[in-house]
Amino acid sequence: MKGPALKLAALLASVAGYYPAPPDCVRGLKELRGEFRRSRSEIIFRWITAGLFVALGAFLAGMAYGKYFGASSASGALIPGILAFVLVGLALGVLSTIPHRYEFNSGRVSMYGWRNKLMWQEELGDLQTVMCTSTRGIIWMTLRWPRRKRSIELLDKLAEALSVARPALRGRQRSS
Repeated sequence: MKGPALKLAALLASVAGYYPAPPDCVRGLKELRGEFRRSRSEIIFRWITAGLFVALGAFLAGMAYGKYFGASSASGALIPGILAFVLVGLALGVLSTIPHRYEFNSGRVSMYGWRNKLMWQEELGDLQTVMCTSTRGIIWMTLRWPRRKRSIELLDKLAEALSVARPALRGRQRSS
């Protein structure tokens, strides 16, 4: 692709939430040192969000129960029952990302989950590109190596550390 076609592709990608990280982002990640996890306010917000999803799901499950047994209407209970399961699933999705922490050390990135369990670890030496995606206010960084890719959430502290090391990232941070 050249000229106008490349510009159109870049425009469509940016509308969809994709944008390339600054060129020096790969070098910034390779030089980064430290541990990055969610702040206390981010954790509290996620617990409150999950609690609201569960409460609304329980309300809808109660509606489905009442419709099915009270009015003997299976079709009337179907939609609230499905929505209840969806909301509880969303709550579990929100809660599953709370313990994620990333550690950058000695040219390697590690992701830890619940109970500090190592989820994955990759060498940053052969990291080729970084692509950022913005979905619902969350910025994801997709790190690409020759044979694999990993996605990490651009946590506030990680964004701050990268912007201190690389000023080109300052314009890409999410607002708090």
